[in-house]
Amino acid sequence: LSLHDALPISKSIAENGNIFGNGVRLRKLPKKTATILELMYNRERVCINYTKSAKESNGKWYYVKRVKTGTWGWVNYNYLCHWD
Repeated sequence: LSLHDALPISKSIAENGNIFGNGVRLRKLPKKTATILELMYNRERVCINYTKSAKESNGKWYYVKRVKTGTWGWVNYNYLCHWD
């Protein structure tokens, strides 16, 4: 039994942050040159995946789901306010 097997299959992440700024880029990968998936706007709500963010980034990027569209992508930490 691996750790992955012990985790719930459909663990949902609650809204736990919002965007700070207008035209904030939601990117495909955690780097400034990565493809832009969507643009987000001030006070938009997001769901932050802290586990994936910590594993795949150096703390400068967060993996989030944009609540408005359901799209997952990366946002730079400068444009994110997290509630917890």
